[in-house]
Amino acid sequence: MVHSPVSAKKHGNLGLLTILLIWSQISLSDTGLEYLNQLRTQAGMVEFRKNNQLATAAGSHAYYLDINRNAKPPYLSISAHTEIKDNPGFSGIDPGKRAQNAGYAHELVKENATIGKHDVHSAIDNLMSAIYHRFTFLDFAADEIGMSLEGISQVFKLGRSDLQQLCTQPPAATLSSAPVNCLGTQLTQDYFTQLCNEIPPHAYFRKPWPEACPGGMLLNNDYMEQFCRQTPPQAIFSGTGRYYTICHGNKQIDAEWLDAFCSTPPAGANYDQSGKYYEICKPPVRVTAKWFRESCRSTPDWGRYTASGNYLQFCANPMKLREEYVEQLTRLRYEENPEIVLWPPKDAVNIPPAFYAEEPDPLPDYEVSGYPISIQVNPALTGTISLDAFTLHKITYQGLEKIKQVRLINSENDPNHRFTRRQFALFPLQRLDWNQSYLAIAKLRVNGTEHTLKWAFTTQDPGGALIYLDQSQNVIRITPGVNYALYWPPTVDFPTLPAQVKATHHPKIRVDLNRIDLNTLRVRIQGETCAPVTLQFSSIYKIELLPTGC
Repeated sequence: MVHSPVSAKKHGNLGLLTILLIWSQISLSDTGLEYLNQLRTQAGMVEFRKNNQLATAAGSHAYYLDINRNAKPPYLSISAHTEIKDNPGFSGIDPGKRAQNAGYAHELVKENATIGKHDVHSAIDNLMSAIYHRFTFLDFAADEIGMSLEGISQVFKLGRSDLQQLCTQPPAATLSSAPVNCLGTQLTQDYFTQLCNEIPPHAYFRKPWPEACPGGMLLNNDYMEQFCRQTPPQAIFSGTGRYYTICHGNKQIDAEWLDAFCSTPPAGANYDQSGKYYEICKPPVRVTAKWFRESCRSTPDWGRYTASGNYLQFCANPMKLREEYVEQLTRLRYEENPEIVLWPPKDAVNIPPAFYAEEPDPLPDYEVSGYPISIQVNPALTGTISLDAFTLHKITYQGLEKIKQVRLINSENDPNHRFTRRQFALFPLQRLDWNQSYLAIAKLRVNGTEHTLKWAFTTQDPGGALIYLDQSQNVIRITPGVNYALYWPPTVDFPTLPAQVKATHHPKIRVDLNRIDLNTLRVRIQGETCAPVTLQFSSIYKIELLPTGC
């Protein structure tokens, strides 16, 4: 175990050393991606790939957090995810803008951040104990990540490679376009363009001859122009009887002849269109109303506009993307992951026994609780989802011992309204025991079909003989060279140990102190003397460690 930083002071001639222990760890690791992928693999999920642009964005935000944080706990005095433009180190107001400013092609990113952990493994474990941040790491759609550490501030930024490619090389099928209204039938732009390019000759609108037959029958314009130029001699009025004046008033036509002509018109003489038209296409052309109605009515399925008309804009290069196309990509990403994700996963070990705090806080009325157990249902599973039962049991030699003090959080009672209807978390209201196996049992109903889920996990070994502390206990005997875990059970007045612990001891004694969590301190003493070691927990509690077997 890597030691926390300490400071030493001499106390006059007493030859005693004072060690100040502050809650932090300095084990810096670059294996965060490997460790996070181990966790996702345990949950059955696809692994993350590293993305350098996301790493750059994570680094910029980690730097911003670190130079604007408090010098001492509580470190966070600003928003963990929203930057203020006037603050030093500003790199973008929100996670999406910061990613785009780093060259990422879209803004649909997710972000986890933590302050106070130098060790990336501890940072990830801390975020996995925080339910909202856990759901971010166990996202069903994200497949790439960038992470960075600046000082004691760590940022993890998650993205999607499929949307990266979509925003840089969008296929025509994904670009949003408005439908074309074809007399109530919605057509795609592509189909309507094809329709305009393939108008048959008979569909073009032609005006009728302006002079109709006596009975009202319309005449073909082309035919009548030819008729007026070359009028048959027998049609011309002879000077006696009735006649009609046609050809724009220039010719007198025998009435008997014209009546016979109109009652039995020769081929091509009568006007075969309705006289009504629609003006369509670009440049505008006039087509017969009959042809256009039939064309609209007989549109094939592939030409009909079936999209919602909704579009999304999230690319750095502004473009409108069809909502349905993006949803299809998202569904494909979902289907790469399990139908149900459990955490802790089945047969997991080294699970932290406690949950402390998160911003926002899912348990605002508890400073300390047990590690939350969660169930996520893949969004690819459509239909109704309900959780009929969810219990946690301690596995003992006598059998199963049900944990009675629990709180189930779902989308209906989540105090911060972050849960979806596919997310459930069971919080033990008391922290779990060290090095203890538990069994979770849940009855999940998906579209009316009940699934019984049973899985076990084991909490972390504290790495030493466990000693329970209380304020009535002032002297503890320990063996030099042996690791001990001093555990302070949470109380109403003192839910955690003080942040600072002062150890006073003989200079020939070496004292190793390391925080395991906010209630547990690992201690090991070695030296050439059996002199006692005093541990002062702020002003509330002091104990004396007496070496034995010297």
